[in-house]
Amino acid sequence: YVSCAQFAHLYLSDNRPARLAPLALKALRQLQADIEDSYEQMESVPVDRCPESQVTEEMARDRKLGIPARLLIMEELQRLYSIKTPVDGGEPGPGRKSIGKEIQDLVEDIVKAAPAVGTTVIISTQKPDGETVPTGTRDMLGLRWCFRVMVSDHNDTVLGKGAHKAGWQATEFTEEDKG
Repeated sequence: YVSCAQFAHLYLSDNRPARLAPLALKALRQLQADIEDSYEQMESVPVDRCPESQVTEEMARDRKLGIPARLLIMEELQRLYSIKTPVDGGEPGPGRKSIGKEIQDLVEDIVKAAPAVGTTVIISTQKPDGETVPTGTRDMLGLRWCFRVMVSDHNDTVLGKGAHKAGWQATEFTEEDKG
């Protein structure tokens, strides 16, 4: 995703989740606020121009409307979700929300609100389980694809419950399966 840095409004990259997490938290909060602003902007757009209360390509291109298309790409999400440091600093403890949990909550909210205002979210992980991609997030991702996984549970986490039994089996890929 390094090539995204050339055109990105904001590009964050660091292999140390503890260093990246505060920046990611700030960026996700800003994106959440931008999405809310886009919803407010949509209220002023005539109904004939904003069918089904969703941003169209034409609307996203019209800079005067202030509803730009956005793209959020998050890779290896589980690394950020695992940060146990409390949002307000200090030591982890009961009743203290961690940065990882706050990031998880923000991602879920963004995934739910984003599509109607022209924001696309891409999430990737090598550990597709219920903790990494919680149901509330996974169920809102309209397009999913799965490369080789080792167990059917991971297959179903990505592609949906029962996908493996229905024949969508990312566990069956072999070295010979070139795509």
